Amino acid sequence: MKKGIKNYLGFKGKKGNIGDMIYVLGSLVALAFTILIAFTVYTQYNNEWQNMTEVPTEAKETVNKFNTYFAGMEKAFIFLIIGLTLALVVSAFLIPSTPALLFFNLIGLVVLTMVSALYSYVFKEFINGSTLLTASGLNYPLLTHIMNHFHYYAVGIVAIVTIVAYGKYKLVNDYGY
Repeated sequence: MKKGIKNYLGFKGKKGNIGDMIYVLGSLVALAFTILIAFTVYTQYNNEWQNMTEVPTEAKETVNKFNTYFAGMEKAFIFLIIGLTLALVVSAFLIPSTPALLFFNLIGLVVLTMVSALYSYVFKEFINGSTLLTASGLNYPLLTHIMNHFHYYAVGIVAIVTIVAYGKYKLVNDYGY
């Protein structure tokens, strides 16, 4: 194989390959699971804590304040996705690309679509498998929407990165950057 194809496919420790993208997608799914499970545990704990008569009122108020912190978790998750997308688009300018490698990019797109669809399916089954998690999912409508349609978002992000990477190739060749 030629050196350029080896680097594009992720051989020789090249960053930004399909394996790294699957790792990032898996990390986002794990974060979504963690947020929902933590909120479910907190809700159960807080309900029991608030019903205890021997607990002082100040302690009940302190534990109840964490509810506002959990409300910000969804915004943090969305901020993380937007930040990772922007970082990916910016880093697409640094990856050498040529239209001859578009075929490999399409194969990568299919692989990432299948993996993200699997992640989305696992998330749906996990949330729908428990009434507690389903109730917690209702408190995070944007997070559950993103995770239920995760494969669409992943394909959109990869399409944007592909346009940026191959548009940069045209820009470099036309204007000599």
